[in-house]
Formats: sequence, C-alpha cells, structure tokens
Amino acid sequence: MEMLCEVMSKKYFPIIRKMIAEILIYEKGYTQQEVGEILGITQAAVSQYLKETRGKSKKIKIPSSLKKEIHSMANVLPLQPLEERKYYLCHFCKIIRKEIDSSKVIIPKHCP
Repeated sequence: MEMLCEVMSKKYFPIIRKMIAEILIYEKGYTQQEVGEILGITQAAVSQYLKETRGKSKKIKIPSSLKKEIHSMANVLPLQPLEERKYYLCHFCKIIRKEIDSSKVIIPKHCP
C-alpha cells in the first residue's frame, strides 16, 4: 500500500499543475517563466506540462467539480503571497482525499 502523499504526488499533482499552467498561459497570458515562479517549479517543467510529457494520464479522471476548483485556484494563485502559494496543493489533497478509497492508501495521522 502506498502513502496518500505518494499517490497524490505521482498521479494527481502533475495533472493539477498542468491544468493550472494551461489556464495561466492560454487564458491569462502569463509566460512559462512566470508560471514556473507561481507554481514553484522550473520553466522547463512548465514546458513539459504544455507538451504533455508531464501531467498526462488517461487513467485519472478529474471530476468537473475539481476542474472548477482548479480554475478558481488559477485565478487567485498569482495574487497570493509566495509564502501562501506553496500550500496550494494541500487544498487539492483535501478534496481528492475524500474520493480515494482509504482502504488502498495509508493516510498519515498528521493529515488534516
């Protein structure tokens, strides 16, 4: 059995980062460098998300309610101070955790 953090970082976070990067670049007009700074990743990682060499998964279906959350986060994330920005993935972890079969992952006691 995997830890919840492992499942999130391998399967969900790349998709979420990809979606946010696409919104910020294609809808908001940010550069790859700016998106990298906003998301706390490199410009090269942003490029890979856009080319779909990262963050591409046919197995994971993102529910429409989560897509709305991702879009909302893309709108507010650039406006947040850097110190607060680094916790944006925690927000999605809390949402997705409700959907994951808890018998198949280990949820650490420190998770809120």
